[in-house]
Formats: sequence, C-alpha cells, structure tokens
Amino acid sequence: MHTGHWFTTLKQASASRLTLVFFHHAGGNSGFYRELSKLIASDVRIVAIDLPGRGKRFNEPLIDDLDHAADEIEQALLRERVAVPTHSLVFFGHSVGAKLAFAVTQRLERAGAVVPAHLIISGSRAPHLPRLKPMTHDLPKSELIRELHNYGSTPESVLADDDLLDLLIPMLRSDFKMAEKYLHKNTAPVACDLSVFGGDADNTVESESLYAWSGHTKGSCEVQLFPGGHFFLHQDEYKIAGAIDAVLAKVMHRAATTGLKSVAMDTVGGGA
Repeated sequence: MHTGHWFTTLKQASASRLTLVFFHHAGGNSGFYRELSKLIASDVRIVAIDLPGRGKRFNEPLIDDLDHAADEIEQALLRERVAVPTHSLVFFGHSVGAKLAFAVTQRLERAGAVVPAHLIISGSRAPHLPRLKPMTHDLPKSELIRELHNYGSTPESVLADDDLLDLLIPMLRSDFKMAEKYLHKNTAPVACDLSVFGGDADNTVESESLYAWSGHTKGSCEVQLFPGGHFFLHQDEYKIAGAIDAVLAKVMHRAATTGLKSVAMDTVGGGA
C-alpha cells in the first residue's frame, strides 16, 4: 500500500462545510490546479491529489493501473479523515483524472462511508467508450515527446531538456498506461449529479463522448463546452472558476435546503 501524502491543501475555508478535491491529468500533479484554485470565489476548502512518483512523492513507486490507484485513494480518504456527516464533498477530475475521480466515487458510494455530492468531469471521454487512438505509453522516446508537444501541456523548455525528460518520462509512461489500459468493468452508475466540461477544439475528446457520461449517473448530467483544446482549463481560468463556483453554489444550496449531508475531509493535505 502507498502510504505517502496523497493530498495537498490549496485553499482553506473560513466557515464552509464543503471540500473540493482535484484529480490531476496524466503527467500532472496538484500544482496544475494552484492558480485555478485562487480564482474560485466560493468559501470552500480545496485539496488536490498527488499520485506517487511526482513532486513530494517523487521517490515513491509509480502506479500504472487505474483500479489500483482508485483503491489506494479510497483508502487514503477513509484513513486520513474520519467521516463528518455535516460536510459535503465535490470531486473534479481532468482527463484521466476524471476517470479516476469517477472510479473513486463508485468505490466510496459502494462503501457507504463517504458520499460525494457532485462530480465534475473535465476533458474525458465516457469510460465505456472504446479507445480510438493508438497507445502512447510504450512509444519510443522521440515519438512520445512528439505526442507531448501535440497535447500542449508540457512546456517547450521541458521538452528540450533531455536530462529533465529522463527523470519525467517514467512517470509519464506510467500515467499514460493507466489511462490507456483502463478497462471499465464496474458499470454501476453513481448516485451524484455530474457536470461535464470539455474544450470545443479538443481533438482527443469529441463532444459526443462528453454527453455519453449521462449513462453513468442516476442523477443529472450537464455538459458545458469551453473555448480551447484538451487543456482548455488554462485558456480562460476565470470562466472555468466561475463554472466551478456555480456547481459549488448548487451543492451548498442543496445541502442547506434539503439537509443533504455527505462526507468531506477536514484535516487532509500536506500544505500549499
């Protein structure tokens, strides 16, 4: 079992009983959401998950299986926070982080100990859809670098630094393998509502595949398209933050008016 610090606190809340948890994309880390977190106006606690093999967890063994990662995160949530029924919990995941957030939500609902109130899916095809593009995790280094350039998430200064790439490529291959080898075996829909965000120029996630998430929830499923490609989140962070604030407002209003209570974390996080 991986027992490192899974959570980094990005923002504290003064009075809110709601926690927003970010799941990063392949090759990412909690820092991907640092600037976006500053723009979220809602008085909520914000934490982000760090998978092993990056940042403060650089020396920990990598995880290249999504189900394994979801199991570990579920246990970390339960281990690092005792249930607080007066709190609400919202997940936000981008790209493979969306599928990971969904898989963790399934597990938590099945366990009955922690029940997320809402799940925000970002830049991810519905999990039951077959993969349309070739695998990238096992490409030769030069071709993998070309793919990273096409995704647009890795700074050119990093792609041009061979020594740095040698450190990062094992983590990137592991994350890509997690995304590409994932088999959607648990077909149970989640109970919570879904919000699905996508980029209108994302050539890796067609808009039809975003709407297909509706089959994976017993609740509502709202799709919103934003300008940009796969990493549209950084194209207009104010607009993204506003969309997240709108979701958080709905969750808080629902909790206040109906007495909905779900479990969040109170003392997770390793610091900003």
